[in-house]
Amino acid sequence: MDPQNSIDIEDGLSLENIGNGEYELGVHISDVTSFGHLINRREIALKGTTTYLPHKIIHMMPPELIELLALKARKRRLAFSVFFKVTEKGEIMESRFEKTIVTSTAQLSYEEGQDILTNSFDKAQLMKKKSLTEQELTSIQEKLLILRKIARGRRESRSSCEMFDKNEVIFQLD
Repeated sequence: MDPQNSIDIEDGLSLENIGNGEYELGVHISDVTSFGHLINRREIALKGTTTYLPHKIIHMMPPELIELLALKARKRRLAFSVFFKVTEKGEIMESRFEKTIVTSTAQLSYEEGQDILTNSFDKAQLMKKKSLTEQELTSIQEKLLILRKIARGRRESRSSCEMFDKNEVIFQLD
């Protein structure tokens, strides 16, 4: 999930039910190291990150590399992944790191993910827009609900400060 205006789609999530109230949660990041020959390391080190300004976006990576790295729906991409074995309450049982090849089912914005969680979306419209089957959309919705439950469990177990439970502030400039 990324902001709606994001072009750099370099991260993704996966979730598999492994039984007994436990899940394998995968966090996948585009594997930049596989394209080292295309990278100007000095330029990237100077930029450090992609910067989103009101009037333009300053990309950390060159456009041709962004396209190769993007974890776009239905495209096989090289990734570096961390897998967590977690309980429904968010307890991490174990973790492992792997170089992987991932194929995303859908590319969702934060807003679309929130709409799916709250069931405030037009099912047919979203299925058409994302080229999803009804079964895929149902699976995404179920997994997002489980991810929310896991995240809430982690938050409660950490007894987080009240200030961190607030919504993120986003400025929209005209």
